[in-house]
Amino acid sequence: MTVEEVRLLFSALDRRELLIAKLAIVAGMRPGEIFGLQWGHVKGDHVEVKQRIYREVVDSPKNDRSERQVALVKAWRT
Repeated sequence: MTVEEVRLLFSALDRRELLIAKLAIVAGMRPGEIFGLQWGHVKGDHVEVKQRIYREVVDSPKNDRSERQVALVKAWRT
């Protein structure tokens, strides 16, 4: 996607879907990681990937490298 296409997408989404899109596009998170997030995983400037949703089951990340901290860019924290 181009920067203009991303801006157009973001402008068309409601708050929940906008957050999901930003976590996927800007932070590079996978869908299962996004939907596996809990409030306790949000740490201000990053989120901790500690679990995922896979085939409707809450599970741990696939491997040790998948359990990580994902930075939240300041410009997108709104």
